[in-house]
Amino acid sequence: MTRHGYYRVPSAGPADPPAYVLRALQGCATIHDDRCSANAVIRPGLQAALDQLQPGDILVVPSLHALCGSLVDLLDALRQVFERSAYLVSVREDLDTQKLQPLDGFCEILRRFNDQRVVVRRGEGLLTNPVGAPTKIRMRNWAAVLPQLKAEGKDRMTLDQAAAALGVSRSTVVRKLKSTEG
Repeated sequence: MTRHGYYRVPSAGPADPPAYVLRALQGCATIHDDRCSANAVIRPGLQAALDQLQPGDILVVPSLHALCGSLVDLLDALRQVFERSAYLVSVREDLDTQKLQPLDGFCEILRRFNDQRVVVRRGEGLLTNPVGAPTKIRMRNWAAVLPQLKAEGKDRMTLDQAAAALGVSRSTVVRKLKSTEG
């Protein structure tokens, strides 16, 4: 039974992980991380952590918000952990899926996680976009996303996915798309 750690910090945050993250992940054989917004679609650190899980292993996260940014993403991450016959431990929420009776207390943890989501996103937004500052899209990132927005069929990226990938609001993507076409 090997412990693997993972955490996500906002891209605009400090370069080093906070002390509570380091304490939470002590004793992990490996530690993976991503520097991105909670809405990020592509998280190579999380994928690397999941890929290392063997049956009986444990994925340790300092908090559910350090794992993902929405209830849907959390359920998807849990599905991937469980598919590998592994377990999830979230230090802040005192969640250990090895010790859970079926759904015992888990629904309450999910409800609190979903309630906190707005606060976490607002905090991350202030880090990346101080009040009153316009949100800008980097040209290199836009160049990578634009073809996927214009693609047809299953390869097409939605406006919400583009916003998450770029770390901006859906409205910002719409404005940029209109200015590109016009």
